[in-house]
Amino acid sequence: EYEGWRRRNAKKIKAKRRLIELQEGLWEWISIQDERKHRQSLVGDAILMWQNVGVIWAFRSLDEYAQTEIWRRAVVARFRMRFEMRPAQRMLLVWADWADQQAHLRLLMHR
Repeated sequence: EYEGWRRRNAKKIKAKRRLIELQEGLWEWISIQDERKHRQSLVGDAILMWQNVGVIWAFRSLDEYAQTEIWRRAVVARFRMRFEMRPAQRMLLVWADWADQQAHLRLLMHR
C-alpha cells in the first residue's frame, strides 16, 4: 500500500522536497549576504575609526598649541606689566616709607 501511495504522490513529494531545498538555499543565501554586510560594516567602522583618530590627533595638537600660546601670552603680559610697573612700584615704596616716617613723627609729637 505504501508503494501505491508513493507512486501517486511522487510529484507532490518531489515538489515539496524541491520547495524545502529552495527555502534552505534562500536562507543560506540570506545568511551569506548578512555576513558579507557585517564584514563590510566592520571594515567601514575600522576606516571611520582610523579617520576619527586622525581628526582627533589633529584637533589635539591644535588645542595643545592654542593652550601653549595662551599660557605664553599670559606670561609675557605679566612680565610686561611687572616691567612697566617698576617705576610705580619704586614710587609706592618711597611713598610708603614717607608715610611711615610721617606717622612716626606724629606719634613723637603727640607724646
